[in-house]
Amino acid sequence: MKNIVLIHGTWCDGSVWGDFASKLEKMGMRVHTPSLRYHNLPYDEVMEKVGAVSLTDYADDLVTLVESLEEPPLLLGHSLGCLLAQMVAERTQVAGMILMGPAPTADIFAFYPTMIRCFIRHFLRWGFWKKCTDPKKLDKKYY
Repeated sequence: MKNIVLIHGTWCDGSVWGDFASKLEKMGMRVHTPSLRYHNLPYDEVMEKVGAVSLTDYADDLVTLVESLEEPPLLLGHSLGCLLAQMVAERTQVAGMILMGPAPTADIFAFYPTMIRCFIRHFLRWGFWKKCTDPKKLDKKYY
């Protein structure tokens, strides 16, 4: 049975895969749906703790999971999970990667007016780079 690790994006946890994971299991896959560190806690606790976690911390946790499996798995990442899948694949053996809806890389222009309007409140906070973005405070009409 082939292992597949589903890596979610921001503002959710491993349970987001729901029916998608079930369908993969019916196809004969052994599905792993880890939650990124602190993402499975109640909302207020996540907001308090996740700002102090780095991408490397998330990748470390995922590398530990991948290396605990009996064979290299497929990695399937969504959004932020795409970046994490690539970071994991740089550090340990994997069978392959599937990247669904990756965030734009540094060489892709993504500085659009809608992005500015959506995230401006976050970027105007002092120390925003160490704080979690609260999705309840984003301007939802822009995403």
